[in-house]
Amino acid sequence: MTVYILLITAISIIIIGVSVRLIYKDSYLKAFIDNLTTFVVCFMMLTLGSVMLRMISFLAELEYLKSHHDNQVKKILTHTFEFNITSIVFIVICCLYILMFAIRKGDILSYTRALDSMSNILMILLSIIVSQSIGLFRCEFNSIYKSSAAAGVDYGTGMAHNYYYGYLRIILLSDGTSNSGEGNKRRPVYIVVEGATPVLTFYEVLQHAHKHTDTYKNNRHLIIAAFYKTLQDLLNENAESRDTCELVYFKDYDDDDKKVNIGEILLERIRKEAPNCY
Repeated sequence: MTVYILLITAISIIIIGVSVRLIYKDSYLKAFIDNLTTFVVCFMMLTLGSVMLRMISFLAELEYLKSHHDNQVKKILTHTFEFNITSIVFIVICCLYILMFAIRKGDILSYTRALDSMSNILMILLSIIVSQSIGLFRCEFNSIYKSSAAAGVDYGTGMAHNYYYGYLRIILLSDGTSNSGEGNKRRPVYIVVEGATPVLTFYEVLQHAHKHTDTYKNNRHLIIAAFYKTLQDLLNENAESRDTCELVYFKDYDDDDKKVNIGEILLERIRKEAPNCY
């Protein structure tokens, strides 16, 4: 991290130095202020772009309002438009600078257009480097990009692989032996139910204050969804486990905060999957 900061600082100093030299006439201070003015304009343009991208992310996250965010629009709004402290400081300083410039000299855009074009290009480059370094475009909530960018290394996917290869695949029946019994008598149907212990472990993790607890809490629905989908894919992709296990996802409590009866859920599933056996 230290090397990264040093490199960014060195490159920024070089860009500023070259840009100042390009527009130098009779005062280095005036040349520096002119470059600073251009930088402020470019940075605020990027800030506007960041706000627009966050708006797009907010609208996209509404698709996951129920499944990932407990129907809390305020939660999505807060986290989507939340800037880090460094970005806020830069934005406030730039806004104050533009306000002071407008009071003293007027239109800041017309002023920057009159400057050297190469110098302006360098300031655009510098503003991009700075905005990227301080995380101006970093957004807390973005399920669409998180799910695709994780590429299999997210928490939920890891839980699914560990659970499947470390336990589930071992205990599942190795064959699909069945016995039709005597005729078509309406005999009882017995099923084996196994709770997903990684989900319980994940719940226990959320009850403690660790370094990543807040991140897990904010993304718990996404993590569980990744666990479910990955585990289902593993069951379907492996011939030895295909059609030997069915996943049933449910919430412990309903909308009225009443405990859900898992027996009723399983019974309803049996009615759908094997209507002749009920």
